[in-house]
Amino acid sequence: MRRNEIRLTEHFLLSEFEDKATGLVCIHPLLPLRLEQLRIRLGTPLQVTSSCRTWSEHRRIYRQQYGERWAEEICLMSRHLLCGPDEEDFQKYPVLLERLGDLMYLPVKSTLTCCAADIRQPANIPPGTFETIARSLFDFVKPYPWGLHVDLRHTSLDK
Repeated sequence: MRRNEIRLTEHFLLSEFEDKATGLVCIHPLLPLRLEQLRIRLGTPLQVTSSCRTWSEHRRIYRQQYGERWAEEICLMSRHLLCGPDEEDFQKYPVLLERLGDLMYLPVKSTLTCCAADIRQPANIPPGTFETIARSLFDFVKPYPWGLHVDLRHTSLDK
């Protein structure tokens, strides 16, 4: 059996939530349960395109999308993150420190619990329906041209 091939719900495996580069995973326990509810309500399979990310994977994604402007665009408080920025990045890219602004807490080299997933738009479901049902299950939903970002940013681990 491959690492993280553990069934979390009827339709989701732990491996679907792992960091693409390292295989690391630490997810909020409600994330796969809410995705399972979304899948059941939609009546169609869902593809998780990204969930847990190390800082280096997060940085790679933003570099791919924004090129040299990645440090100006990267989300420092992403709910995907398993750990915060590297000190080396703060030294090399002072704009990261500038962008911290009023943030009270930024975990650096500490372990976080991922509570986010990006999900591809199912071909057989209208985008509006997909987003409406997702909003009924998740604290935060952000539409993209290819799908949705969903997260449990206000749901504590105690719930």
